Amino acid sequence: MFDDESVKTQFACVEPRAAVYTFTASGDRVRRSVGALLFAVGIVSSVNAQRADTTQVPGAFYGRLISAADSSTIPRAEIRLLRIDSTRKTKNRLGLDSVEVFVDSSRARVGTTDHSGEFAIRHIDAGRYLMQIRRLGFAPMQGVTVVDTGIVRAVFAMQPTSQLLAGMTITETVIDKGARRLNDVGFIGRSHFGGGQFLDRQTILKRDARTVGELLRLYGVADADFVLDRFPVRYYDIENYPADLVIGIEIYHMSRPTELRGRQRGSALYPEGSRIGALAPLVLIWTYAP
Repeated sequence: MFDDESVKTQFACVEPRAAVYTFTASGDRVRRSVGALLFAVGIVSSVNAQRADTTQVPGAFYGRLISAADSSTIPRAEIRLLRIDSTRKTKNRLGLDSVEVFVDSSRARVGTTDHSGEFAIRHIDAGRYLMQIRRLGFAPMQGVTVVDTGIVRAVFAMQPTSQLLAGMTITETVIDKGARRLNDVGFIGRSHFGGGQFLDRQTILKRDARTVGELLRLYGVADADFVLDRFPVRYYDIENYPADLVIGIEIYHMSRPTELRGRQRGSALYPEGSRIGALAPLVLIWTYAP
């Protein structure tokens, strides 16, 4: 995966004291404060990108995740890329420098690491992306990467959370946290009204599926409108997504809840002339992500 010498990658540290991410989804804007630092910017250019040909060639993001404790590889981790529309410098309530990041939620990409800790997200449109990396048992990471018409390559070291829990009191189990999140996103409320298939964490575990793709095939879903934590994604982005990161799935074959009827395939996600239209099944996938 890391043998292409025609690609040059540069990284620079960026450390604002705080960041405010403003997500846009279905015309709505949701703002949330994030106290973690943006840790890196990756800028890539290739030999082909320097030619006079102006044809847009999709980029790619390759990488490997290792443990900061012993350099062992980290399998079954999640990497999200959220396309950045714009940014704006501002001040937070404490008067410290802050950054507002406006993200296009319809252009999210998702990848996962394999058994050797490597990941590959291909066919990425050139631009700036908010990157989020997470794996159960490790502290989440986030940053900004810039993809051009070549390949971005990086190795990230994640900090095990076991080293961060000293002196802390655990007041909530993973199961409690998952149930609370499903309630917050409306999963539990919609399940009471029916109209779809609802797979909670216990049901997912009983199916003993390794990936979301395997799980969905058990329910006859091969093509649909897929939404991962409110971000529209393509099937190939979540086909190999680890099932152990999922806490709930909603499948709507015929009708859709009122608040979800606006979630249909659009030109930004699917090519014109797609045979699957507004009547495509809707699949909502919920994970442990906050």
